[in-house]
Amino acid sequence: MGHQSSYKDPNAVKSKEIESILSEWIAAMVDFRTHYKMLAICAERKSKEQIQTLSGHLYIGQCPISELKSLMSTMKAELEKLLQHVDQVSEIGQNSSTMDYTTIIGHTSVLKQLNSEAKRVLCLAALPTA
Repeated sequence: MGHQSSYKDPNAVKSKEIESILSEWIAAMVDFRTHYKMLAICAERKSKEQIQTLSGHLYIGQCPISELKSLMSTMKAELEKLLQHVDQVSEIGQNSSTMDYTTIIGHTSVLKQLNSEAKRVLCLAALPTA
């Protein structure tokens, strides 16, 4: 009678959107951490396997070491931005602004792009030197 079903409740929809936003962000962060660790291990382990070309460039597999290190630097900078934002947001929940969620969506998008780039670099590093 006075009870509304949850699928018609506008707050339930918003809660599901928030849950989706946070789930995607968490998944992107987990992948980000995994890829960063893999890049670091690759750079460390493969340092003995680096090949110097005639032009003086260092490669791991078919990946320029400068590209690998640049990506790791970019990933670290993005993580620092993320941590600054997290410090500014006291608590995610009912009182969070749309801007907080928009920022999280933006971070998620950047994390996904960096994860994709990390996969590409790791694949290149795994290929045999030509």
